[in-house]
Amino acid sequence: KKEKRKKMSNSSKELFDECEKSSNNHSVERVRELVVANGADVNWKDTSNYSGLMWACYNNRVETVKYLITINTINVNLVNNGGQSGFYIACREGRNETTRILLDDPRVDIMLSRTDNWSPLMDAAY
Repeated sequence: KKEKRKKMSNSSKELFDECEKSSNNHSVERVRELVVANGADVNWKDTSNYSGLMWACYNNRVETVKYLITINTINVNLVNNGGQSGFYIACREGRNETTRILLDDPRVDIMLSRTDNWSPLMDAAY
């Protein structure tokens, strides 16, 4: 079943862009502002089905990950086109602190595997 992609608001695009940044000018304060003041959609995904949380995990934005998972409406188990969740991405990229933070969240499905049934543990060990 294919998910219908939501139309992105300006604040959702800014939030997504802020999470995607891999440079040092990333700002968790800006992410917080976009969510609280502007109502950005924390579950919005790009054309590859990457969410802001996935990009924050990929870029090892620890404080942003910590903040995003405090939001009640966030779906921590969203997956991209390859079936990878934020947790999977953190494991794959060797983001140890981010992985530990996500392991502490009971909503995170640590057994959620890629579309080829490759698990986060398998990828982390590989």
